[in-house]
Formats: sequence, C-alpha cells, structure tokens
Amino acid sequence: MNNKLYDVLKYLFFFGFPALSFLWGVIYVVWNIPYGEQISITIAGVQTALGIALGLTNVAYNKKIGEKGETFYGNSEESESNHD
Repeated sequence: MNNKLYDVLKYLFFFGFPALSFLWGVIYVVWNIPYGEQISITIAGVQTALGIALGLTNVAYNKKIGEKGETFYGNSEESESNHD
C-alpha cells in the first residue's frame, strides 16, 4: 500500500465513516426509515473492523522499516551518526 492510499483510507476511517454513520442516524429518525439503527450500527462496525486492519498494517509497516534501520528520511541510522 502506498502512502497516498494509506492517507486516503486513514481520513476515510477517521472522518468519513463516523460522519456517514452520524448522518444516517439523523436521517433515519427524521424520515422514519426502517432499519435505520441497524444500518447505522453496521456502518460503525465496518469502520471499526477496517480501522483496526489499517492500524495493524501500519504497525507491521513501521516494524519492517525499523528492522531495516531506516529513519523517517530513509537514511540508515549508521549513516546518520556519521553526520554528527
């Protein structure tokens, strides 16, 4: 997964799904839509499951980068210490 895709998914899970769930919760009450509560809870459940999966891939990625000895800038720790 590239960084751009990760950022899009992160914002979707942190802002998009909660906003959609809240909006649906308001709309179903106002318009008396059947199964509105179940749909709202399902959206929240999907958000939680996918958010956890995204978080786990982030942890695995950071662990992989850490094992390579790379820093934020892509340099090895050894080459960074030579600059001091």
